[in-house]
Amino acid sequence: MHRSAFLAPIALSALLLAGCTGTASGASADQSTEEACGVLNTAGAELAEGMGIEDAFAEASADPTQAAERLEAFADTLAQTAQDEVGNAEVRDAALEFSTQVGAMADVLAAAADDPTAIDLDAFTTTVEEFGAASVAFEEICPA
Repeated sequence: MHRSAFLAPIALSALLLAGCTGTASGASADQSTEEACGVLNTAGAELAEGMGIEDAFAEASADPTQAAERLEAFADTLAQTAQDEVGNAEVRDAALEFSTQVGAMADVLAAAADDPTAIDLDAFTTTVEEFGAASVAFEEICPA
């Protein structure tokens, strides 16, 4: 259980730092980067509030399965918002890659919650690196 308790705060802290997801006025291809990021940031703030993010770290350590479910919900919402409401291709592509990596972190966390002794540390390291790279790439386009 130590490994799964360790994974949740890493994933959740990256999400909090990124501050992303969406609700806006349409997905025009000529949407500015600022407009597209605004859509994602607004939705991210709404999702974080709805998830009770202030307690997320404590809950993730206590219940890694619930943390994985929250990450998956976040990834799904981010991807749906990017597809539906972000017309700026650069922002949309970065958001979709980030959502994919958030989903991968959710999968790792869920697997660790199911059987902490079965974690493949090499695969975990790769997932964390890919998650970090996607997070940084998104943050460069859409600073929080």
